[in-house]
Amino acid sequence: MTIIELKPTKIIVRNDNSKKFYALPYYMINIAGIDVSINDQQKNLTINNLQVGECVGFNKDGQEIIGFIERLNQKSVTLKTKCGHGWRVAYHCYFA
Repeated sequence: MTIIELKPTKIIVRNDNSKKFYALPYYMINIAGIDVSINDQQKNLTINNLQVGECVGFNKDGQEIIGFIERLNQKSVTLKTKCGHGWRVAYHCYFA
């Protein structure tokens, strides 16, 4: 990719292989080269890879429940949803 022009809200680039031009919003540019690929493999969440205040979710009877971690217990996590409901759920039930 070659940068052609910088506009107030977009950047114009040209694909070097196909010679096509693209107008991209700035938020689509990964300057730091961070891996942004989505990994479909379920990772095993443990007390070591979660933090208080982090947003997590789990499925309860087919309904997705999302909340913020309040406390990390030895076998489960205590979280609170935006509407104030508290949940205590085992680590293997979570997705991040």
